[in-house]
Amino acid sequence: KKLGVLKTLAVVKAFEETDRALFIDDRLNDAEKGRFTYAEPYANAPVKLGYTGATMSTPHHHAVIVESLSETLSPGKRVLDMGCGSGYLAGIFSKLVTDSKEKGSVLAVECVPELAELTQINLKRAGCGEGVKVEVAYKDENMLNESIFEQKYDAIHVSFSMSHERVEQLFFPHLLPGGKILVPVHGEEEADTGSDKAPMEQILTLYSMDAESLRISRDELMPVMCQPMITETLKDEPKQTTAERIAEIQKDLDSWKQEFTKTNGGQNPTREDMFKDARIKKLFTEFSNLRKKQW
Repeated sequence: KKLGVLKTLAVVKAFEETDRALFIDDRLNDAEKGRFTYAEPYANAPVKLGYTGATMSTPHHHAVIVESLSETLSPGKRVLDMGCGSGYLAGIFSKLVTDSKEKGSVLAVECVPELAELTQINLKRAGCGEGVKVEVAYKDENMLNESIFEQKYDAIHVSFSMSHERVEQLFFPHLLPGGKILVPVHGEEEADTGSDKAPMEQILTLYSMDAESLRISRDELMPVMCQPMITETLKDEPKQTTAERIAEIQKDLDSWKQEFTKTNGGQNPTREDMFKDARIKKLFTEFSNLRKKQW
């Protein structure tokens, strides 16, 4: 908002009512390598969504997305959110297309079944899932779920990179007059959906259909870096959440404290005693830092 990206009052209100922290999956650490890096929900940086390989875009990127589509996000409108991730934008779209008089709809589609499930959980706990239906994108390995295209939409948001031809083929026929499509578009020579290598940079592109002539114009908004469509989770095992890691460290520290007390005639360890032990010092420092990051 301070940067002048968020301008529309309804959009500002929707962001204020949808807590980004409730859509963060913080299983980012690498236990085998001893690294534990946890997500800050409000920092203007992308956030990995657990162990899925998917990424939650920056707050700035999200603001640009919703403002760019804002003309088509009034109560009663229909929205398609392709690649909904953890459900954050679907929740904001829901706030904008539903009010006490008119009930719009949001179809949140996710390629990764685990993320589709996470979206449902997050929308429920954030209290912003009214009118949202969550679908898994693929019926099988090569076939998109046909239920996605059973209706037309006022607004279509695509979070993964695609070529212009693919956008035209998949989404143009399902746009209502006056509707808009927002998608990261990569060059024709780049790998398209389904590739295991994302193009380094795309252009966030807004397609707008004129309500009368039905002609579709194309506006390039800004360079972005987005992934191609992900069709399955990575093979990594789920990592710990922040709370789980804190509990694990607490258990280790308590065990060390009990052993210290036992071998030192009932004397409790001081901070100095803890810092004399390199392993315990490292654990205590991590414990303190993680507790500061709780939100």
